[in-house]
Amino acid sequence: MTKKLPLKLLLKMAAKSLCKRQVIKTAKPLEPIDGKKSPLYIVSLTSYGKRLATDAPFAIATLLNQSVKPDRVILWVANEDRGNVPKIMEKLTEKGLEIRYCEDTRSYKKLIPSIENFPNDNIITADDDIFYPQNWLEQLLAEHRKSAGKIICHRAHGIKVDGNHNLLPYDDWVKCIEPNAQQSEMLFPTGVGGILYPFGSLSKDVTNKALFTKLAPYADDIWFWAMAAINKEYFGNENPYIVVENSCTKTLFYVNILQQLSGNALWNYNRSQGGNDKQLTAVINHYPQIKERLKKNHIVLCASTPST
Repeated sequence: MTKKLPLKLLLKMAAKSLCKRQVIKTAKPLEPIDGKKSPLYIVSLTSYGKRLATDAPFAIATLLNQSVKPDRVILWVANEDRGNVPKIMEKLTEKGLEIRYCEDTRSYKKLIPSIENFPNDNIITADDDIFYPQNWLEQLLAEHRKSAGKIICHRAHGIKVDGNHNLLPYDDWVKCIEPNAQQSEMLFPTGVGGILYPFGSLSKDVTNKALFTKLAPYADDIWFWAMAAINKEYFGNENPYIVVENSCTKTLFYVNILQQLSGNALWNYNRSQGGNDKQLTAVINHYPQIKERLKKNHIVLCASTPST
């Protein structure tokens, strides 16, 4: 017997359905940020399977509707998913969306192909299942202009270590840390909020498929964090990250409410089954210089805050 959904949830779902139709209708054509030829600002994301129809078009429409528009918006789709790209995407390609096909490297498709194809441009990653606020990109770019060269993120967690500088479990970290605390915290950006990567800010190992599929096959956030942490030539001993102040992403709305409530297989593995901790351990064992960096950015232990 099918379980009935609460009336409040049904009403929310109906409102989201209306919102989804509206956001596609109001999608506006892309316009270059300024007259510069390089570097470009490219929003890069990926999607797969049914989500190409149920989620991605609506998230992409909000990326096209930004108050400050990127130079390009590129959706990376696995070659095997060509047949799953829905007709509604045609309306978005007319507005400037580019759909490119690549090898299936799971969630890594959001960034790796863009780095490989556009090594001299700034890449901004986004997820395929979020309604992004209209000033999402504007806020990232404002911080980028104040701190050129830094990786800019809307959301980050504060990494916590024990007295021997060993990582505490991921679930014990300080979630969604406030920007004013970032001088005393080792930051871990979370991709859902969106991250701006200046060209050259990640180690050359970032595109090493053999390594990332071995060490962190289900956690691109961990791999990209590590690739900044080991890039001493670029950052020296400085913190690689800046968190947007007064971020518009403190409350984000998912395209699919049911998925937001239940999570997905990847989320459940990484969070509920300890996948994040296993992959963090594998990455740090391979790159021991990360532990040395953690020693220099010692974090005072404090009570955990609720996960968001």
